[in-house]
Amino acid sequence: AKAADDPEAMAAAALALAAAPTFGAVPGGVPAALFEARARAQGAARIRLATALARTWAYAGQPERAAGFAVEAEADAERCGDPVLLADALDAQLAVHWGPDQLAERLRLTGRLEDTAAHLADIEARLSAHLWRLSTGLETLDIPTVRRQLRALDLLAAESGSPRVAFFAASRRGMHALLTADLDGARAALRDAGTAGRAANSADVEAVEHT
Repeated sequence: AKAADDPEAMAAAALALAAAPTFGAVPGGVPAALFEARARAQGAARIRLATALARTWAYAGQPERAAGFAVEAEADAERCGDPVLLADALDAQLAVHWGPDQLAERLRLTGRLEDTAAHLADIEARLSAHLWRLSTGLETLDIPTVRRQLRALDLLAAESGSPRVAFFAASRRGMHALLTADLDGARAALRDAGTAGRAANSADVEAVEHT
């Protein structure tokens, strides 16, 4: 793509390289590919590349390096008026602001993400909003919000038919069952999560089953 002087193909290739970041992994040459493509991209592609840069550095344990790209992505997505891009940028902002002293910022961001995704058909945006709001609900012991988000995840899995969504819904249902000492519920969720996770080729199946 670079040899052909094709910025769109460069952006697509760089985003594909960054599509599945792993927490704690060394990102190697992925940030460089994203950064070079971002320098030549415009519009939605540039926003997606900035979002991917933020997420890549956040997952690599370097939130200070990620922060500027996250701010850029959110601001540009806001200006362009694309709620799907904004939801993705807010998701990256939340990955950046995950320290123990940043709860107030997470609550603000999850509220914005919930509002942004409320009228979207996009499955990933809705999944992200439910997962993050569930997390902050747990952090603040907001039990009605936790239960509401668990129900929303189950409904999204049923509506979408997506094994990926079903895996997230079942794994979080199992988490809640363990927290409330419902071991039968946890066993049922374990079976559901394993089935859905393997159908979705999720890299997290073994970790969830171990837990």
